[in-house]
Amino acid sequence: MEAETYRPMLINGKLTLLIKVDTEQESDYKIGNEFFKKGPEGVATIQATNVRRSRLNLRKFVTDETDGTVDPDAEFTYTIKINEASGEDIYFSVFGANGEQYMTPEQGVKVSTNVRPTMMQDDSVEHQYYVVPSGADFTVNAKAGWSLMFLNLSNGTTYTINESSMPTGFELDGEEPSATEYYYATPGDPSSSTRSVDHNMTFNGATTSGTITQSNTQYRVDYTNVWKSKNVTLIKVKEGSQTEIGGAKFEIAKKNEAGRFVPVTTFISSTEDDVLGEVFKLGYGIYRLTETKAPDGYIILTNKIYFNLTTDGITLCDENGSALTYDNAEVSGDDLLTVTVKNTPGESLPNTGGSGTLPYTLGGIVLIMASALMYGFRMRRRERRLN
Repeated sequence: MEAETYRPMLINGKLTLLIKVDTEQESDYKIGNEFFKKGPEGVATIQATNVRRSRLNLRKFVTDETDGTVDPDAEFTYTIKINEASGEDIYFSVFGANGEQYMTPEQGVKVSTNVRPTMMQDDSVEHQYYVVPSGADFTVNAKAGWSLMFLNLSNGTTYTINESSMPTGFELDGEEPSATEYYYATPGDPSSSTRSVDHNMTFNGATTSGTITQSNTQYRVDYTNVWKSKNVTLIKVKEGSQTEIGGAKFEIAKKNEAGRFVPVTTFISSTEDDVLGEVFKLGYGIYRLTETKAPDGYIILTNKIYFNLTTDGITLCDENGSALTYDNAEVSGDDLLTVTVKNTPGESLPNTGGSGTLPYTLGGIVLIMASALMYGFRMRRRERRLN
């Protein structure tokens, strides 16, 4: 509520209403260290105006440059400080990508120890919120599509938001967060128009600072991160030469934050269209390459090949990312990254092609069964003669 400060006084035996002012020049009286001017004579009218407070909505977006290898559970940590002009506590909610409210660690929410869950009544209905003291630094995580809504912020409230950590392989989209607009809206009125205006904000790297200067306004700060990728070419060649061979089937799997390798794609090497190798957009991380079927006339690889993709390039490694060399694989390139896998020529095992020894095995079984039947028949005839 906004209202002038009034002070009723008895001056020269007459009831007078004094109105507080800011400077001595515009005042008629000084009481203590405060200045007042004389109000209108007659019936005094005190006017107060209720002002709807504003909101601040922090939204998290993730874009993917790869063929879908981004981890949907990748977490981004924000360090936030809000100085509420009234000195009141700060209330906020965490919402998922589909608008569902998240309030528990089991739902993926992680907050610092000075943040606590609470209940607050809104329109005669109790709702769950997080609460943190005004002026306190606190941390909260967010995933792709999440939003953090800070409620009931007074004019003059200042805020600082810093994306303090992000998973390896992500970068901020552009030089600064997108936070150049806010919009007006009348709650409950879907026909109310929205307006984009300049948002009084400053940026410093991943840090956004701003001030709440309008009532009944929803301010919006968008952080967009890009899951960076590199083009990786996988080439299948004959051992001892650079002759490319087709028909080998592979699986590519990526190591996630839980330490498990999750399949990304499968492919079959080809020599058609004069295209050298198979090209994939892969995000940074550790990958496992497994040959699941060898080309005809070649021996299947018995080992798995691991490689680590970073901002510096590509290296062969073990499953934990430690550098390792392979007899049947090599990597090359800084911008044009290539993994070359070698296959050794050799005969396929009989059970993967022709009938092999199967006819002989079946013939042996038939002879054994026939001998057993003849033996039984001869024993029954002998028994009848003896009787």
